[in-house]
Amino acid sequence: LFSYIPNDGKPKINTQQIASIIKDVISAIYDMHNMTPPIMHRDIKPENILINLNMQAKLTDFGWSNYIQPGEKRNSICGTPIYLAPEMIARVGHDEKVDIWSMGVLLFELLTGDQAWAGDDIETVKYNICNRRISWSDDMNVLGADLISKILQVNPEERISLKDILDHPFFTQYFPDATSCLKKPDNAKYKTFVISKDRS
Repeated sequence: LFSYIPNDGKPKINTQQIASIIKDVISAIYDMHNMTPPIMHRDIKPENILINLNMQAKLTDFGWSNYIQPGEKRNSICGTPIYLAPEMIARVGHDEKVDIWSMGVLLFELLTGDQAWAGDDIETVKYNICNRRISWSDDMNVLGADLISKILQVNPEERISLKDILDHPFFTQYFPDATSCLKKPDNAKYKTFVISKDRS
């Protein structure tokens, strides 16, 4: 997906294609979050999303993934800095909602070709993330901006759910039944497995 991000101000894919790609990724995340126990990816970014010739997206690279028990929080910092959620940066404990945050950052990048957070150094970027200082562009897609503002909520509990993301007009204008792609996994077919040796 990284190769589709505009670097010269000229979009390489249109808004409907962006919506379709994000829908595919959300479908994968929903599947992970509804496993028993839930799995969080923790490194969602363009470089970890593969696109085939039909513009279908596949989520890859589970190196930072880990499972989490209901009500449990993790305290590690992992992933790519500009996609980190505020609760991970602040080390106040995080769960699978960090993946929802990353989707907002990803959507911003695909729509604008720019990063959501300005900053000449990593500490400034982290400050802007934790204080929700988004670098809105003047010609930002209106529906996209509205959705992103609902996703990028500093308080994880106020963050829009994956289902509600797909119910947003940004998606339903192209895919009226966008939520039909959300299917809870049949955990019976999965054998017990270990995502990470490190339980952080």
